[in-house]
This record gives sequence, structure tokens and C-alpha cells, in this order.
Amino acid sequence: RGIFWFNLVFGLAALILAAVVLPESADPEAHRVDTAGALLGAAVLATLMFAIIDAETAGFAAPPVIALFAASALAAAAFIWWESRAAHPLLDLKIFRVAAFTTANVVAFCTYFATFAVFFFTALYLFEVVGLSGYRIALVFLPMTALMIVASVVTGRWLATIGVRWAVAAGCLLFAAGLWWSDLSLSPHPHYWPLLTALALTGIGIGATVVPITSSALSAVPPERSGMAASATNTSREIGAVT
Repeated sequence: RGIFWFNLVFGLAALILAAVVLPESADPEAHRVDTAGALLGAAVLATLMFAIIDAETAGFAAPPVIALFAASALAAAAFIWWESRAAHPLLDLKIFRVAAFTTANVVAFCTYFATFAVFFFTALYLFEVVGLSGYRIALVFLPMTALMIVASVVTGRWLATIGVRWAVAAGCLLFAAGLWWSDLSLSPHPHYWPLLTALALTGIGIGATVVPITSSALSAVPPERSGMAASATNTSREIGAVT
């Protein structure tokens, strides 16, 4: 259980660093929070997430799961209706008309859908089928995690040179190749070097994709809307991860 304290320490360090380093980008004409939009958005996400989670055990045809999906759809319709008419919406739906912003959100969803799948299911397979200990599973994932960080830093430095479009395309291609190779490398008695290499390639693809996604979403909107753009992209990531 102690491993969860890492998130608290790391998050606190990131918060302090962000407060010191990042420039202020608040909307100078900001108004009070769109409470109705926030409540409707929370209802959409909560019912959708619980429907997906409950469907794992009860099945997608179970009446409670269907009811949750229906409630999520109704809440989504109400959220869109309200946000399209609110004077100061929580999420300005007009920004989705910008292709770069919408594409960034779609890629963010797909990337985290695959990222958490490879982390969770590969680790579960190595534990349940192969019989590896938690320590050895961590060693298998270590190159992937390290190269994910390195690829993020390198891509961030080269982004102005190679451009967002090519960075996202190359990152997704490497990510897909790593996932395909990882699938081929998994077996009840895997050869570890091919598996390590496949996961390492996957990590490079993830790192190379995440940075340009965020950059594309933020650059597609005015600076005063950067908070809205970042929160929308993060929400897309979290929905992909839970799904």
C-alpha cells in the first residue's frame, strides 16, 4: 500500500514546481463557475464510468447497466444543451470546431485507452499466467517507463522543429508497433528480451504521443482558454483510461 504515497509526494512536487515555473494564463475576463454545467458534466462521467465498471461483472445487458448508460446519455444531452446556451460555459463547445483541438482529444482518448490496457492486462497476464512476482513484473516494465519519460522530454524539445502533426503520427505508429510486438511476445513462457524490447518501443510511442497531444490542444485555443482546453484533454484521457 505504501506505493500509493509516491503519487502524493510526486504530485506535491509537481504542484510546487508548476507554481514557481509556469506563467499565469487565467482569463482576465473570467466569470463565476458554471455550476450547472459542472454538475451535469459530473453526472455524465459518473454514470458512464459506473456503467462500464458494473458491466464487467453484470454484463452490458443487465438492467442497472442499461439504466446507467441511459442516464449518462440523457445527462450528456442536457450538458450539451446547457453549455450551448450558457453565457459563460464550463466547456465552450465551439472549440470543437477546431480540427486540431478535436483531433487532440480523440488521440488522447485512444492513447490512454491503449496505455492503461497494456499496463493492466500485461501485468495481470504476467502475474496470473506466467507466475512472475511483483518485483520481476516491475523490472519488465522498467525500460518502458524510463523510455516513456525520455521520449516525452526529447519530443518536447524537438516539437518546434518536426511539428505537431508528424510528432503525433510518428508517436502513434511507434505505439501501435509496440503493442503489436508485445502481443506477439506474450506467452505462458515468454522470452523476456523480445518482451522487454516490445514494451520499451511501446513506451517510446506513448511518450512521443502525449506531449504533442497537449501542445496541439493548447495551441488550438486562445491563451485565456488554455485551462478549458487542458481540462477537456485530461478528461478525454481519463475516460479512455477507465474505459
